Amino acid sequence: MPYTPNVWFEQDDFCGKTKDINIFILLNQIMEQEDDIFEHGIKGGEPPKGFGGRLKDFIIKKSKIIFLTILTIILILGIFFAGYSLKKCPECPECKICEECAECPEFDYSLCPEKKVNVIKYACSNGMIVDDIDECDVFKTTEIKSKYKARVNNVTLSIDKIEYSKKGSYNTINRIDYTIINHRQHDIYPEIVVNLYSDDVAREDMGLVHELFELEQFIESESWIKRRETVNIGFLEDPEDMVIRLVLRDTVPDPDQILVRVSRPLEE
Repeated sequence: MPYTPNVWFEQDDFCGKTKDINIFILLNQIMEQEDDIFEHGIKGGEPPKGFGGRLKDFIIKKSKIIFLTILTIILILGIFFAGYSLKKCPECPECKICEECAECPEFDYSLCPEKKVNVIKYACSNGMIVDDIDECDVFKTTEIKSKYKARVNNVTLSIDKIEYSKKGSYNTINRIDYTIINHRQHDIYPEIVVNLYSDDVAREDMGLVHELFELEQFIESESWIKRRETVNIGFLEDPEDMVIRLVLRDTVPDPDQILVRVSRPLEE
């Protein structure tokens, strides 16, 4: 029996098991199968050949060895690459790991330096709280931008704004803004009469009452109010010829006491 070298090849079936294969046994088996091809030729009992025949036989035998060597290499490479492809894990999506948010340290207020500040405030007669007693002066805290103002009997009255609209030949006063300041030593309970007249109207017609504003509140000494009244006073005359007048009277005395009047043209 021919000697067979013990050269083993370990094959991993990639399932956790291995299988030992003797490469030379495998080659002998293949060569015994291949000998059938030549049983009627080289091994068929033909008479010895000359140099040319022996050279031919030598080339054929070497060709068999080369062929079997190449076939063995192909088998080994095939087994290796097949196993590698089976063993290769599929690509897994990479999971993003979010970093935990760092907690802000708690602030220790006890470490703050203590600082005491004395603040002096003043209370005005109208209830305002100011930093300086001079700010209680109503002329410093109440800004009157209108030039149509008057101060009589220690009461200031101003017409701040007038709005009117036109529709054909008919005109309508829609809004009147005004300010009242009480400089008197006592409270007043005012109401305002609205007169509207043209420049050429008779004096007795100037007092025609077109609107009456009943404020229904007291204005304390050294106090003020700003009001916006919505009205509906219609007229047909040219607005450039019209004058509006506010008459403030105190309803505390009996009869009522007129304190101050102020007028302004409808068109400036």
